[in-house]
Amino acid sequence: MKCIKSNFKKLTVDNVINIIGQFLTLLSLLFVFLTLKEMQIQRDRAYMPQIVADCKDNIELKWTNQSDFVYLNSDDQDFVQTYLDIYNIGVGIAKNIEFEWGDSNLSDLNEIINNNTKDISVNLINQKLFVKSSMKEFGGLELEKKDTLNFLASSSEKSYKLKIPYAYLVCYKIMLIEQIKDIPPLSLNISYKDIQGKSYKQSIHITPQIIMLLSESGSRYEDFQGQATLNFATY
Repeated sequence: MKCIKSNFKKLTVDNVINIIGQFLTLLSLLFVFLTLKEMQIQRDRAYMPQIVADCKDNIELKWTNQSDFVYLNSDDQDFVQTYLDIYNIGVGIAKNIEFEWGDSNLSDLNEIINNNTKDISVNLINQKLFVKSSMKEFGGLELEKKDTLNFLASSSEKSYKLKIPYAYLVCYKIMLIEQIKDIPPLSLNISYKDIQGKSYKQSIHITPQIIMLLSESGSRYEDFQGQATLNFATY
């Protein structure tokens, strides 16, 4: 303490002014740093994209027997397809966009089906879906796992149509034929960049909702018949 007091007494006016000047210089540098940081944040926000998804389509499903799972709608015998509408609601352009469906999507669907049905089994072999029942076998359905898009303009009313893999829809139809109502959601991973080259990653969850389910099932193969309507909520 005596040493500190002794040194303090030796300080001249010039020393005090010099110390105060250095302190003010440090404060100025800190102020400049914080100002530049805030400017960088504001600039990033000015270029920041934000991807969202919506699904406007209802999926109409019909079946006339337990193995009527190949086509979604048995009336037209066609591969009905459903899409997600992808929008960029941010203020900047999104570029180099990559969409990738979650690895666990199909395995979760398969596990529920195989654990809750007796006459239908599903398997994933080399990224292809194979379905087998006591009366029918269906295999080789490709799983579209990835999709890419060069850019998506901001605040555009025009959406990018991203196809929901048909394999998922077939699995949902099997669940509804078997009256399994606890159906799991899907996950979609999205990565993209802004015009500065800054990278972004996000995940969107697509939850199926049963709007209508009319199903009859008996002890015979032909007694399984019904119809259902699904839509998807996204968040």
